[in-house]
Amino acid sequence: MTRHSDSGRDLQRTEQTGRFGRIRRRAGKSRKPYRNILRPNLASLIGFEVFTKLAMIIGCSLLVYYLFNLTMFLSGFRYLTAENVGRFMRHPQVYLFALIIVLVIVIVSAFDVSGVIFLTDRSFHDEKTDMIAALRFAAENTWKIMKPGRLRAGLTALLASVLFSIGMIPGVVSRAAIADFIVRRAGGRPAVIAGFAAVGVLLALLFLNRMYVLHYVILEGCTYKEAAVCGRRLSGKRRAGDFFVLLAVMTAFYMIYVAAIAAGLLAALGVSRLTAGFTGLHFLSETAALVILAALMIVFAALAVPVGYVCVSARYYRHREEDKENPVGLPVQDSERKRAGQKIVKIGRIRAGRRTVTAGLLILAVLIALPFYIRWTRHGYNLNVEFLHRMQVTAHRGASRYYPENTMASFEGAKDQGADWIELDVHESSDRQIFVMHDSSFRRTAGVNKSAWDLTYDEIAGLDAGSFFSRNFAGEKIPLLSDVIDFAKRAKIPLNIEIKPSGHEESLESDLVNLLREKNFTGQCVVTSQSYGSIAKVKDLDPDIKTIYVMGFAYGNISRLKKADGFSVRYTSVTRDLVSRVHNAGREIYAWTVNSRWAIDDMIDRQVDNIITDNVPLAKSRIEKKESGDLLNEYIRLLNDLI
Repeated sequence: MTRHSDSGRDLQRTEQTGRFGRIRRRAGKSRKPYRNILRPNLASLIGFEVFTKLAMIIGCSLLVYYLFNLTMFLSGFRYLTAENVGRFMRHPQVYLFALIIVLVIVIVSAFDVSGVIFLTDRSFHDEKTDMIAALRFAAENTWKIMKPGRLRAGLTALLASVLFSIGMIPGVVSRAAIADFIVRRAGGRPAVIAGFAAVGVLLALLFLNRMYVLHYVILEGCTYKEAAVCGRRLSGKRRAGDFFVLLAVMTAFYMIYVAAIAAGLLAALGVSRLTAGFTGLHFLSETAALVILAALMIVFAALAVPVGYVCVSARYYRHREEDKENPVGLPVQDSERKRAGQKIVKIGRIRAGRRTVTAGLLILAVLIALPFYIRWTRHGYNLNVEFLHRMQVTAHRGASRYYPENTMASFEGAKDQGADWIELDVHESSDRQIFVMHDSSFRRTAGVNKSAWDLTYDEIAGLDAGSFFSRNFAGEKIPLLSDVIDFAKRAKIPLNIEIKPSGHEESLESDLVNLLREKNFTGQCVVTSQSYGSIAKVKDLDPDIKTIYVMGFAYGNISRLKKADGFSVRYTSVTRDLVSRVHNAGREIYAWTVNSRWAIDDMIDRQVDNIITDNVPLAKSRIEKKESGDLLNEYIRLLNDLI
């Protein structure tokens, strides 16, 4: 059943030589691969990983994009928001989509691991090979793995990829709007954290039990069952040692990753301070720092799986030698023999065939150019829809970074900071007075465990809404919306009024519309809500009031929501495609809550109409600086799409 050295395949092989060095050496001599297992083919591994990861990122991104849109179409959905995503997730087409994506990830994981094992095997036998041979072997071997009898080996490759890349998963999730939405809903809960930890431990135990399966499948030609038996026999009592070695290697890898990012941030901070007095140079230095940091993240994400499986390979060969087994190397490919006669190009210490270098550079150029072509064909540059007015800044709950939120002090502070708009939240008291507060409960900001519908406004007016922020604001009141409107009219600043329906109100929307009419303020505000039903009621009551639908995430053609004059979307869900769709429909898009410098710059580059932020001065200064470098911004936007 087993197919390792004692089955007759470890007979001494004849030696062959060529331009790439020794193509086959005699088995039997200890080579201590755990020390220098990749020295002969380090350049080939780098080339293989660069090509593979670029192809995977571009190919899988396109596949997911078009397949997900097809799934939405077949399910009868044209857009996704927090209010309809639950119904969407119950459609059978969604499960088919998930199954296809898992299958694709299994294939690319098997391809990646196959290439790494091929290169480590060549290095173990002191043989030099190239990237093209690794790509060809990985493609052929992946096809074999996906056949019946070995398919579970592909799942093992997926399991390894998840475990070795687990430190990079949060960064990937943060780029996906729906996944980010789910994480925000579930994150921070002890039960959820404990559940994820338990799943992680279970996956690690499953992998340790199948750690060497792929080596036996790929190198020895075993079926999955045979490979599982051989792998368990090889690990045996060494399993604990394997675990701690892998843990140490991956911990060191992620420590280097964190150190590299930290060093990059410190260098960026130093350069930023040195160039603070030179606007153009300061902007260029910040841009360069952003690109370098993003490149570091991409490089480490690409290296996680190969680093892990090089370590596994080293342990595999070491255990085979300790058991006095001499693994027979993979047979030489025809492509390797053909390339053995080609001319060699030397780049420093790197030696590669001329045709290999030419093909690699051509493929790399195509992969780099492809995203630019896709962006042009998918988005283009719409010259008919341009929002020529200056991007505006909204103070989130007033100047809430410096004053207690949703109080007159924070609204006055927002005006002093130069905010273009003030955002606030409204509830209705038990006596149908509309007052300004974010939460439906007074507990967080006023220290009273009561809800909005439990108290009259006279009772609410006696609460202290400032002490929770600072003693300096003790006695700050919870204002009526009518008082804030009077202030806004004097200050000549429009309001973003968000309705916070709780289900206890009888007529919040109609009372709000009546108040806006009474104050002659319908043209100086927008009414927003996370409930599409609420803004629909407002629009039906007064079509002249501008309504904005607030969404935690958004995907698809949200412009079909006819009762919304615009959309306020959490900034992590704001994509260039979404902005283009909204603008082409003649509507506006706001981004909330955008507080960091990088996030503000990103929203400026994506050309949103309004940035809702806790830090008005920072947002205003970033807009001013960005407006001074529009030509350079076009190039940076292209780089950001790649990153």
